[in-house]
Amino acid sequence: MRYYETTYVLAADVSPEDKENLKSRFRNVIQKNGKLIKEEEWGRKRLAYPINHKEFGYYIYLFYEANNQCVSKLEQEMNLQADVLRYLSVKVDDPMPHLPKEELKKEQET
Repeated sequence: MRYYETTYVLAADVSPEDKENLKSRFRNVIQKNGKLIKEEEWGRKRLAYPINHKEFGYYIYLFYEANNQCVSKLEQEMNLQADVLRYLSVKVDDPMPHLPKEELKKEQET
């Protein structure tokens, strides 16, 4: 399994309940086929250019360990959601700066 990071942008006008439902849906896709290591909410930010006539978006960052099929399933799930404006998944070659301290200890022991 490899390490990946995915950043996605939700429409800023999404209700908090819908936002939580989407986050849990994406979390479940990762946890079925891999391991979610870190999830960060970067918050509401102005977009560089309007997307679907929206000026603001809500950014969320995921760092996880999974196989490439999990990434495909996650991106497919994001594609189906109208509230996801954009997403980007990247394979991480050196996961050390991204891992929490507990994970670093496990990595160094193996």
